Amino acid sequence: MADHPKALLRALVILLFLILYTAIIGIVSLPTVKRAFDESGVLQLIRSRKEETRANPANRMVEVVFAPLGTSFAAYRVEQPRMGSSASHDTFEALLAGVPLLALEDGAITYIDSGTKLLGLTRSSNIIYLNLSKEFLASADMKMAYLQLKETASLLGAKDVVVLIEGAQADLPLDE
Repeated sequence: MADHPKALLRALVILLFLILYTAIIGIVSLPTVKRAFDESGVLQLIRSRKEETRANPANRMVEVVFAPLGTSFAAYRVEQPRMGSSASHDTFEALLAGVPLLALEDGAITYIDSGTKLLGLTRSSNIIYLNLSKEFLASADMKMAYLQLKETASLLGAKDVVVLIEGAQADLPLDE
């Protein structure tokens, strides 16, 4: 019976030692961890997203692509009114709304006909199905207009884009 209290006392001493050791390590490393968080900017990013949502819940920031000086595509952040239930829907609404002022200052253009409307959007198996109005077919450079849609979809993490024109799958002349 005498061994039982000694074993219990020894276990309590070991537990107390582990707690004390963990506390000392935590206190010593706290400044380093705090500095790493500050330098990474993660906390500021989280705060800015929360403030952005609180500041204007009717809008959302989306990324769309346009072609500065008619060359390759570049991504632009645009504040878009929430028109759909998803960020994907609002992203394509912003794209079809035309080139924003910031992109115009860079000399950016869009290859998508200005009369094109988004009739619907579905996302399945990481593929975006865009139902567009027939005005999309009036785009001057169909291959570049399609690539603009595809590049914008890739910013949303989509693998591919399928274009429907007023509900029917489009056979786009992409000249590939």
